[in-house]
Amino acid sequence: MQSKRRKLRRANIIQAIILIFLFAAISVTFAIVKGSNQTILVFKNPSGQTSQKFYVDLANTKDSRQKGLMLVKNLDQNQGMLFIFPNEEKQVFWMKNTYLPLDMIFIGSDYSVVGLLENVPPLNTLKRSVESKSKYVLEVPANVASQQGIVVGSKLVSGEKIPEAR
Repeated sequence: MQSKRRKLRRANIIQAIILIFLFAAISVTFAIVKGSNQTILVFKNPSGQTSQKFYVDLANTKDSRQKGLMLVKNLDQNQGMLFIFPNEEKQVFWMKNTYLPLDMIFIGSDYSVVGLLENVPPLNTLKRSVESKSKYVLEVPANVASQQGIVVGSKLVSGEKIPEAR
């Protein structure tokens, strides 16, 4: 009888330990996802065509905007980086230490595409911009904008709120 109780007690302790570890793992995973610096973006062009979902990192601090996609050597067709600026103004970019050709999608504070730079060559310091003011700039792999039907006048219709610049 004593042996059965010990085995039962040991089994209960093991189950409790497993539950504690499982709860801790779920909590940590939730904290990582909740605190992540990423969002999902979708565009709709003037003819109603909707783009794929873009899973993008957010560059909403001065340091993250300066680093951008520097030193990144691989980027999937549905990935990118959204630069978030404190003010809507003419934004200027260069490709120093950026190894991938990119499309740059300039977006106004009303979430409409106000300009595009397509297939910007990597590894150069030539300053690039569009004439219109923008608050956001999305960088995606080269040629993705045209493949997804993203043009001037397209609208960002993401379901997630974009945070402010810090």
